[in-house]
Amino acid sequence: MLCKYDWEVPFESITEERILTEIDKIVNNVKNGSIVNIDALFDDELRMDLHESDVHARVRPVQSDAKIRSGVS
Repeated sequence: MLCKYDWEVPFESITEERILTEIDKIVNNVKNGSIVNIDALFDDELRMDLHESDVHARVRPVQSDAKIRSGVS
């Protein structure tokens, strides 16, 4: 179906390389550009209390704040 409708080429002419290239384009594209720049978010917002011995307790507040800012629930 992708060959015929999206790529507009005959099925017989599709190579494995073309398929992999097209799949890479799909999976490397963020849906509707909806995910924020995670690197920038961490640079700006990541704060950890290194006095806290529990690693999960250090990270939980960051996860909650990031979900609110990114719109992820």
